[in-house]
Parts: sequence; structure tokens; C-alpha cells
Amino acid sequence: MPKPFPPAMQSADSADSAEKAVEAERLQNVEEAVEAERLRLAQDLHDDLGGRLMALKMALAPLLQPASDAARRADKLLDEAVDAMHGALRRLRPPELDMGLVAALQQLADDFTSPTLSCRFSSNQSEIDAAPAVTLGLLRICREALANIARHAGARQADIRLTQTDAGGEAGESAMLLLDIADDGCGYAADAPDSASIAHRVRSLDGVLERHAGPPGTAGGNGCHLHIRVPMARSAAVETARIVR
Repeated sequence: MPKPFPPAMQSADSADSAEKAVEAERLQNVEEAVEAERLRLAQDLHDDLGGRLMALKMALAPLLQPASDAARRADKLLDEAVDAMHGALRRLRPPELDMGLVAALQQLADDFTSPTLSCRFSSNQSEIDAAPAVTLGLLRICREALANIARHAGARQADIRLTQTDAGGEAGESAMLLLDIADDGCGYAADAPDSASIAHRVRSLDGVLERHAGPPGTAGGNGCHLHIRVPMARSAAVETARIVR
């Protein structure tokens, strides 16, 4: 029977894990701040510059009846400016927001499916109009969970289920999104740095994370089931701006 590690080594390992968890949380905060700023810039471009360009095009319209060469050139340059602005908006806006949450999660499941791991996705909705911060946050959570399953769990099957609940009820709850990720692998280490990372992402969405035993695992134990609840409506202090398509 192997001897346990000395207390000093266990303490060092614990401190190292805590340090990695803090660093992972710091990097997530930076990532979220950068993304929020990109969304804000895209919104400003759309609302301010986009509105001004459209107003200018309307003001130019009477000059095109009949059009002089100078007016036609000005109109062409204006169209090019509008196209350039739309290109900048597409670069600032994550493509997952245009796909929508349901389609993006399906794509994620397809991407992680391999000869050794089958990933299945289902939802009670064909489309879900979630806020940008919620959409991106849940996608990151699911991507990280699937990466953990693929790397560490030894699982053969992973199931992802997204459910939208209606607002109301006796408690007057707002509409919620429930994300369930279950696998039949060797289980889940609650003290692992990636576990802290997922928990931090859920907290940043004002959500709740629960861990349960999953289906019978490939290592003789139980697999893992992550159950995540997040509100669809976000407070003004947390929500990033919605980008008009």
C-alpha cells in the first residue's frame, strides 16, 4: 500500500491549486471585461455612427434627383462607409451571438464528438433569445465542461440539455435557463482548478451550480452531472449591451 504524501507536500499542492484557481479567475475577469468592452464599442458604432451615416444618406437622396457626378461619387463613398462599419461590427461581435444559443451548443456538441466520445445535445426550444452575456457565458461553461470530460473523465457519452423555464409561478420567478451536462466517466474533482473556473463563470451570471453523481461511470464509480441555473434577465450592472443585428 503506497504511503501518503507528507503533510508539507500536501500543503504545497493545496497552495499551488489555490494559486492556479485565483489566476484562472483573474484571467476570466480580464476576458469578460475585454468582451464587454468590445460589445459596448459595437453598440456605440451601430447606434451613433450607423445612425449618422443613415441620416446623411437620407439627406443626400434629394441631390440624386437628378444626380450629378459629384453626388453619385458621394453616394458611393457613403455606401462603402456603411459596408466598412458593418464589417467592423461583425469583427467585434462574437459569431456565436448570430448563431444563437441553441445552435451554438449543438455545434459545440458536434465539435467534441469523436470516435471515443459521443456528445448529444437537446433543448426544449428551437431558439432562445438570451442576453449576450448569458449566451457567451453558458457557451464557455459548456465548452470548459466538455474539455474536462474529453481530457480527464474517460467518458464514452456526454449529454447536454438546455431548458428554458417560463417566468411566473408562485414565487414570481423570472425566466430561467437550465443547463445540464452529464457524462459516464470517472467522476468530478470538486477541488480541481477547472471546477473553480466553472463555478466562477456561473457566479458571474448570477447563477447556481449543483454537482451530482451522473450515470454509472467507466471506472466503476459514478459519472458526473452538472446542473446550472441562470436567469435570462440580467441586471443593468452586469448585463452587456445587446448588439442590434
